[in-house]
Amino acid sequence: MEEFTKLAQERVGQLASSLSQAMELFAKIHANMQRLWQIRDMVIPIIKISHEVEDVAEIFARLNQAGTRVKEADVVLALAAVYNPGWVREHYIPFRNDLDERGWDLDAGVFIRTMTGIGYGRARLVEVPKGFWNQ
Repeated sequence: MEEFTKLAQERVGQLASSLSQAMELFAKIHANMQRLWQIRDMVIPIIKISHEVEDVAEIFARLNQAGTRVKEADVVLALAAVYNPGWVREHYIPFRNDLDERGWDLDAGVFIRTMTGIGYGRARLVEVPKGFWNQ
């Protein structure tokens, strides 16, 4: 914990312009560092299953409905990544980054629905068979 205090003090020295600002900033930085450190003690549940990829995607979507909302397009994108190793990293992400740099901040759902619309003639993901993503 001494390291956190020292690091927080150094950072505050770089950022703060007054004593009151320094005190406030120190408290925030130190508290954030402690919370970050506590992540090491978190229990991460692991569930091993031996189902088809589609079933795993469905399970993932249902489990995450209780926490952070996972969009249907994100699950479909994960499914496409499983069936097409390297595609997301080599093609999808660079394409999205290029569009972002040009000012087009689009949700994953736009891309997924566009692909299904062009490739299968349907934009509603429930109407697209899982086998579509094998391509």
